[in-house]
Amino acid sequence: MPHQKGKQKKIETKDENVSDLLRATAEALRLKTGLSDKGWKVAHEDKDEHKHVDLAIHKAKIVIEVDGTHHNRNSKQAISDIKRTFHDFVQKDVITLRVPNSVLNDNETIEEAVTVLDNLLRERVNKLENEAEREKYAFIGRITSYVIYILFAYQLLSHFDFL
Repeated sequence: MPHQKGKQKKIETKDENVSDLLRATAEALRLKTGLSDKGWKVAHEDKDEHKHVDLAIHKAKIVIEVDGTHHNRNSKQAISDIKRTFHDFVQKDVITLRVPNSVLNDNETIEEAVTVLDNLLRERVNKLENEAEREKYAFIGRITSYVIYILFAYQLLSHFDFL
């Protein structure tokens, strides 16, 4: 449909929040597309109570910040980034990865970055799933120990006419 004077052209997108899509940098969108093509559910311009992040892969508990040169040239910005990374890791067990814009400006390095990040995300998800499984079995082990202890105590006390 041709663009008619006086009418705004409709932007079609699968994303629910068009303003967030428009806020994202071209580099972040390239990375989002590459990771989405690998099967990852990637939220862009994701936000929590404190900040916006460029990309988030919630299943892996990883956020990706696509950083321009000002993140390296401005020491106050760099320190702020380190503090945010520390806070997310300690408070939320979320890992922040920082990818420079320069890596996402040509197809060859984009492809290499996506491959490395895809492998990293898979490893992280496997680790989280294994930890959850170990925690489940540890809980079952603790409950089983308590039940055995209670049964043993009951057996022992039943010999003394306390029950």
